[in-house]
Parts: sequence; C-alpha cells; structure tokens
Amino acid sequence: MDLTSAPKGCASSISSIYYNLCDLTTVWGVVVEAVAAAGVVTSFVLFIILMASLPFVTDKKRKGMVALQAGILVCTLGLFGLSFAFIVGQYSTSCAARRFLFGVLFSGCLACLAMHGLWLALLERRGRGPRSWMLCLGALGLWLVEVIINTEWLIITVVRSPLSGVVVPDLSCSIDKKDFVMSLIYVMVLLVAVWC
Repeated sequence: MDLTSAPKGCASSISSIYYNLCDLTTVWGVVVEAVAAAGVVTSFVLFIILMASLPFVTDKKRKGMVALQAGILVCTLGLFGLSFAFIVGQYSTSCAARRFLFGVLFSGCLACLAMHGLWLALLERRGRGPRSWMLCLGALGLWLVEVIINTEWLIITVVRSPLSGVVVPDLSCSIDKKDFVMSLIYVMVLLVAVWC
C-alpha cells in the first residue's frame, strides 16, 4: 500500500498506523472494530444494569457475588477494548498494551469465573458458600499472579538487549510468538480450572 496517500475511507490527516481502522478497501479492520465496539457497549450496558439492580437484591448471598460479576464485566469490556490495539499498526505503546493487558484481562475474567464457580459448587454441596469477601480476595490473588508474571515478563523482554548486538529500534514489537505463549501459560491453567 502506498503510505503517501490515505486509503479510501481515511482522512489524509490520519497517521498510517490507524489505516486499518478506517480503510474501506480491506474491510476486516472495520468489521473487527464494529464487533469490538458492540462488545464494549454491551459490557458497559450490562455493568450499568448490574449496578442499578443492586438495591433490589435482597438475598445477601447473591448481593455478595456482585463484585465478582462486575469484575467479569469490567475485564470483558477491557478485552473488547484491547482489540483496537491489535487492529492498529505496530508501535511501542500498542505492542506493550497487547503483550501486557491480554493476559492480565483474560486472567481477571477467569479468576472471577473460577471463584464464582467455586461459590456455586460449595453452595450446592453444603447449602452455603464462603463469604463474598473471601471469594473476592481469592479472585484478586489469582489475578495478581498473572499481573506479576506479565510485569516481570514485560520488563525482562523489553529491557534485555538483543543477543546479536544489533540495536532494535522498538524491542516491544519484536517479540517471538513462543515468548508470548510462555507468558500465557498461567492463563491456560486458569482456563482449565474454570472448565473443570
């Protein structure tokens, strides 16, 4: 694509890294953007409905689970919003956001789901589940493990110098796929835990 002229649908004042968001000749970016925007709006509306229905919930057990449900919706909203960082062109900020937030937001969703599933299982077996603050602390603990893993991984992979001695202008965008997958192993473990 000729980078000197903006593609159809994009204004000439827009930077070339945002061409995938508005280029009408390659529609995939516009379609993904529309689905992501619909996901963001849906998650936000569900969050508002959840918060608005809180005064009408009389059962304390169900009221205690609202924090976990809100956590799921906030992380889902973040995942839909993060898809915009995958559509735009690669530059240091979008690459760092992709690498760090992908695992963090997924682990947030899965940690809340795991604790909510634990509550439901204990509620069925014993007739009562653990206190809601204990479940929220459990979800926070599970989530913080991935935050620490991704923080360390981001620091190690961005700060380390290339072994070949060649200076890479934007190291945050030049990451191997196997390194990215290695940072998401804990998310896969959480996914299996939620599935079982």
